[in-house]
Amino acid sequence: MTQNTNDDMLNSPIFCNKIYQSNLLIGARKNFDLFGMKIFLLSLQGLNPHFSIQDKIFDQKFKELLIPSAKLKEVFGNNWYLHQIKTTCNKLFDSTIEVDQPNGVIELRHLFRRLEYVPSEGLYVWFDDVLRPYVLDLLDTRGFTQVDAPSLLKLSSTYAIRLLEVMLQYRNFEKFKIRREIIRTLKVSELRFMLNVPEGTYQGRLNNFKKFVLENPVREINERTNYRMSLQTIKSGRQIVAFEFKLDTKLVPNVENNERRTPLVHEAIDALQSLGFTEKVAFAIFKKCIDVDDCFSRINRAQALLARSKMPIRNREGFLRKAIEQDWRLYGSKYKSKKTTNIAAENETHIRASSTKSLAEVFAPIMETLRKAATTMPKIEYDDTPPAETNKYNISPELMQNLKDWIREGRGMESVKMVLKEYGLTVERFRKEFM
Repeated sequence: MTQNTNDDMLNSPIFCNKIYQSNLLIGARKNFDLFGMKIFLLSLQGLNPHFSIQDKIFDQKFKELLIPSAKLKEVFGNNWYLHQIKTTCNKLFDSTIEVDQPNGVIELRHLFRRLEYVPSEGLYVWFDDVLRPYVLDLLDTRGFTQVDAPSLLKLSSTYAIRLLEVMLQYRNFEKFKIRREIIRTLKVSELRFMLNVPEGTYQGRLNNFKKFVLENPVREINERTNYRMSLQTIKSGRQIVAFEFKLDTKLVPNVENNERRTPLVHEAIDALQSLGFTEKVAFAIFKKCIDVDDCFSRINRAQALLARSKMPIRNREGFLRKAIEQDWRLYGSKYKSKKTTNIAAENETHIRASSTKSLAEVFAPIMETLRKAATTMPKIEYDDTPPAETNKYNISPELMQNLKDWIREGRGMESVKMVLKEYGLTVERFRKEFM
């Protein structure tokens, strides 16, 4: 397996490359330092918000998210983050966002209900429910903004990150779609609020404010991303009252703000291939999963198990494949399949503890355990009739329905073709036989 580069990790399919925030959150005051800002962005990458009536798969509520240690190392550089993680988590847990509502009301919202760092696994994050209208339930909001996560994570200044977010809020405006150039004028007071400039700094003459808060971040955006930004001052007499920003997005792939966020099959396949599996093996593993979300959950659990292994793993791909296919969970210090029962564990204990006994002595307690279990089990009526095969291709009903929906709506056709190819079908043949 080839070693991942920094860009490979930033584009890892386990984390979506698009971040979604309500426009109110984009314009809010976020009291983060650089480390906290990037932790917040990484956490947003793990969400699957609901922002379209066509969404069939989305997060009903906040879940516990894991940012693996490898991801933290790639974003922050080697082990530098280890010296900052405790302080940053304490700050983040106490942090709030200050939202300026249209009616003039200022709201302070708490962000996290839980933050836990496990050195062998990574950072566990759980958002507070009060944040749902801003990052999860976007369908009923007054608009939302889609931002390219890798571009933000490349930046080394909170001012640069926030300035790019604020500008991209206008990307979906009709007058900017054709020219692909965003123009926005912001007052000095608005910039101080949205960029979280500390109170009392850069007062009086605005030369230092312009240089350190605006010009240096603009230069970094131009150097580290595919966006091209410029600014000019707007004066009232001799006093600077506002700044006009221009953001050229022609070098950035033209992706509409309403692009679907729901993970598709090809994303799960890409995630499996990033672990070192070939495309054929990745498809075979995916078939063992219930759906795309289940596949991603198994991948995260398998990686956590690999990280916590105290013994060297010689066959890394083999370990991960079994862990994903059998949905291994961690019980104490043993890896066990989700289907493993307590009786099996008890039997294994009897056998290991009785290696010096005769076979009769070894199996006697096992048989007794099975007899006890049999007496307490409810009577089961068996139906010898073989289950009816839903279709000759053995496509599961759930996958069948998803394929029909995707083809009718004309979305994710590349993913549809990849899936149908695995079953020996084409889109035309599928339409003819099942639609």
